[in-house]
Amino acid sequence: MIIEAEPLKKMVQLTLQTAFLKPYVPVSLLLIAKPETGKTSVLTTSSYKKNFIFFTNEITAKMLNDIVLPQIERKEIRFIIIPDILNCIEKQKSTRQQFLNFIKTLIEEGVTSTWTYHKRYVAKEPLKCGLITAITTVDFMRVKRYLENIGLLSRFVPFSYDYAIEKVKKIFQHIEIEEENEDKLIMMVQRAKEVKGNPDLFKEFELISTKLASQYSGYGFRAQVRLQQLAKANALLNKRTEVNREDIEEIVKLSNWINFDFNPL
Repeated sequence: MIIEAEPLKKMVQLTLQTAFLKPYVPVSLLLIAKPETGKTSVLTTSSYKKNFIFFTNEITAKMLNDIVLPQIERKEIRFIIIPDILNCIEKQKSTRQQFLNFIKTLIEEGVTSTWTYHKRYVAKEPLKCGLITAITTVDFMRVKRYLENIGLLSRFVPFSYDYAIEKVKKIFQHIEIEEENEDKLIMMVQRAKEVKGNPDLFKEFELISTKLASQYSGYGFRAQVRLQQLAKANALLNKRTEVNREDIEEIVKLSNWINFDFNPL
């Protein structure tokens, strides 16, 4: 059940909107929170009637190679959504490693060729795709070091959050009166456009980028690129072709959860 979770909804919305920025540099997002905090609900709602999203509860390198890559090459698929990343990494070591290596390349520099146990795929150009996934707080703490060591964690924008006791009470009240929860469909701009950045405004993201990167022993270069893309996505959502102060402020506001601090929504 999703109540008063606008920052979470907005973060997913902006992430998906990066799929329609020119050049195509989609942001990948990792939601981290306790069970029953709306992760799956918001991802399911955000995927509704969006044919550029491949939504799946579980996927392997073989499925990516056979099913998803051809659709990415045809520009039919721009994002993959997996509600729980643990479903994909708690497998036999060889299967897990092949999947993670595939994903690392797909969401960063792009896949040019793959060779699974049964099939080879060669692309004409590097194939990229955004990924949105989620994990519970306890599971994340258990696998954080592993994800950091293999270089996957730094490829995501993390969005960690918790519920304040006041919000928990409101949700219980909402359930008890059996009020139906209506999640509005996210309206997006689904036509690729170029949005002009602003170096002076983007400089304000440096502190956020370096602080985030310090939590996984990085410098913040990837984080900076992703924050700038999110700002451009906010401009595009507001039907503008150039980033302005409003876009920077929106991302700065969301940066309260773009970390591993689990601040309350």
